[in-house]
Amino acid sequence: MKNKDYNLKKNLLDLNYNKCLQHYNTLVNMLFAYYFGLIIGIITKQIDYNDEKHLAFVLVFSIIIAYFILRNIYKVNLKLSNIINQIENYNNLSFYSK
Repeated sequence: MKNKDYNLKKNLLDLNYNKCLQHYNTLVNMLFAYYFGLIIGIITKQIDYNDEKHLAFVLVFSIIIAYFILRNIYKVNLKLSNIINQIENYNNLSFYSK
């Protein structure tokens, strides 16, 4: 029974870890794709960097986007480290209880 509970708990933690890792990868890809698109827009002159009003709008919008994505990356990174700690603690506890 203990072995079954151990496997169930470990599998649930692994699934939660994989879900958080997928969120982390998606957020990093979103950030990269946004700034890559921004660079392409500047190179192709779709974004006029000589117009201060237009440049200010793009800059403010980019800072807002970066803030929210980086904040979520930080939160997901904390969740990932917490899950790793839970798995390690659970492994240590189950090792001594066997």
